[in-house]
Amino acid sequence: ITHSVKLFLMLPDPHFHNLSPMNLDIVVLEYATFLASQYTFGPRQPSESKVHSWIEKQGWMENVPDAAEVVKDWKPPRSIQAPADSKSIRRMSRRQCWKGLQLMDREGKGLRVVTSRPFACGEVICDFHGRLISRDEGLEIQQNNQTQAGHMFFFTSKNGQDMCLEAHEERCECHPNKTTFGRQMKHSARRANLSPRLYFVEDEPLIVFMATRDIQPGEELRYDYGDNRRSCAGDGLDLTPS
Repeated sequence: ITHSVKLFLMLPDPHFHNLSPMNLDIVVLEYATFLASQYTFGPRQPSESKVHSWIEKQGWMENVPDAAEVVKDWKPPRSIQAPADSKSIRRMSRRQCWKGLQLMDREGKGLRVVTSRPFACGEVICDFHGRLISRDEGLEIQQNNQTQAGHMFFFTSKNGQDMCLEAHEERCECHPNKTTFGRQMKHSARRANLSPRLYFVEDEPLIVFMATRDIQPGEELRYDYGDNRRSCAGDGLDLTPS
């Protein structure tokens, strides 16, 4: 398979594969610009010669984007350094409207979170959305409900209180019509590609999942629940601020 075909197959939406050659050229240009601006050249706009050299290194034989067009459409990469300072991340957290993710039931094993676009290492994937309660309340829920691992995070607030963010209920009160992505993340110690991080925004906790490596479309998202036992129902992960 040529590199150009590999790039084409990476396009997130299957209906792209039925495009006419002219429309396909447009899509490939947009996707090449996305890759170049987000992952390859850093925060400064690259020169046309540098983009041309990068395109040649890809070895694409067909649908090759034009370097001048890539430079013209180039945009600075998204910031992945300070999630707590990002207005877009806070907005998506409030609305629970995270892009590039979908829920799938693979092989009848329950819902899994799968990517529909690439994510860069260090990029915020989504948040863990739940109810803020005290640590003691969280431990009581564990004991009485045997909630699944991955549905609770314990941490210490900025004023020194032991707290818990829990999502053992399928739906939350503030988004009753949505199944949030964060509570559907599955465990894997060996195949984990996410890491949960704790931040504080105006003293309010914000737990986000960040990519620990580059992630391609179609990958399932997993993180290490932090428990080596096979049966870890009811356990929660302790976090410290990032």
